[in-house]
Amino acid sequence: MEGACEQTGYDCYQQVRDYYLERLRNGWLLPDGSYHPAIHQVIVMNEPDLKLGNLDNPVYWTRALISAIDGMLDAEAMAGVNGSVANFTVP
Repeated sequence: MEGACEQTGYDCYQQVRDYYLERLRNGWLLPDGSYHPAIHQVIVMNEPDLKLGNLDNPVYWTRALISAIDGMLDAEAMAGVNGSVANFTVP
């Protein structure tokens, strides 16, 4: 994915939205706009402590995770998701 969140002031919205929208349009959704039945949970960001670094500033972490979730929600809207949606998680 181009443009790491650190390069955008920990605003991950655009990168995550574009990436997630591509996934939704290329196999995660059925033709009727519902999630594939095998998808129940989606990891927002795996091991953010390793990906984001900068553990001393919780503002960056919060901005990164919330903007990522916002991007995922907008990607769902753009893709026309309907029915039961996947749960988002951060392990």
